[in-house]
Amino acid sequence: METIEIPKNEYLSMKQQISELQKKIKYFQDKTFMEKLQDFMNLFADKNKNIDFIKESEKLPFKFGVAKDFITISDDFNSTPEEFNDYL
Repeated sequence: METIEIPKNEYLSMKQQISELQKKIKYFQDKTFMEKLQDFMNLFADKNKNIDFIKESEKLPFKFGVAKDFITISDDFNSTPEEFNDYL
């Protein structure tokens, strides 16, 4: 096995990214989380489905911040993608 040297700051950055990914993976290993995610996806798969029939006791609990870091918006979200410059 060959040893490869990389700068310390790159190593620490990769180590941090791995740690963050490991935290995110835990959500997908949680059976309850996956069941709730599947229920959520099923509601949006059938756009004509009326969800008013769901009893209050059956509704999924909503917690702010549960999906933090799963969904991110780029800093340049409102800028025009380079691919569209020819059309402007």
